Formats: sequence, C-alpha cells, structure tokens
Amino acid sequence: MGDDKVKESPSEVFATVADVNSAIHSQEEVFGVRFQAVEEKLAATDIANERRFASLEKKIAALDARVEGRFGLLEEKINAQDLKVTQSVTSAANKLLIMMLVIAGSIIASLLYVG
Repeated sequence: MGDDKVKESPSEVFATVADVNSAIHSQEEVFGVRFQAVEEKLAATDIANERRFASLEKKIAALDARVEGRFGLLEEKINAQDLKVTQSVTSAANKLLIMMLVIAGSIIASLLYVG
C-alpha cells in the first residue's frame, strides 16, 4: 500500500509550502483591500441613511405638531358646540317648566274661582 506514494524531497515540500503561503498572503491582501472598500462604502451609506432618518424624524415631529394643533382646534370647536347645546337644552327646559307652572297656576286659579 505504501509503495504507490510519490516521495518528494524536503526542499520540494518546503518550496511548495512557500508557494502556497505566498498565494494565501496575496489573496489576503486582495481581499483585505476589497473588504476595506466595502466597509468604507457601508460607513458612507450608514451616514447618508442616518441623515435621511434624522431628517425624516424632524418631518414626522413637525407633522405631529400640525396634527396636534388641528385636533386641538377641533376639540375646542366641539367643546363650544357642547356648551351651546347644553345652554339650549337648559333654556328649553326652563321655558317648559315656566309654561307648566303658568298652566298649573291657571288650572288652580280656575278651580279656586269656580269652587
């Protein structure tokens, strides 16, 4: 079984290992440069996105303020209408009470006058 193996001299093995190491280091350098470029692009993109999101947050806050103001005005109008309705109902109830008292008084007066 061991007879079919090719035997290399230590110097050939050392040369092959040196070639492989050299190729690996060369690839590491190439990939290192590429990874650095990708990281720089990602950092630039992150900065641009951060600016966009900061701008978006300001726009959302401004929109919230405008909507809040509009709802505040709407709430004031509704409260004013509620007050008017309450006053109208109270006024109508008071008028009805006065009319009932006048009618009741008239009835009582007519009963007393006749009787």
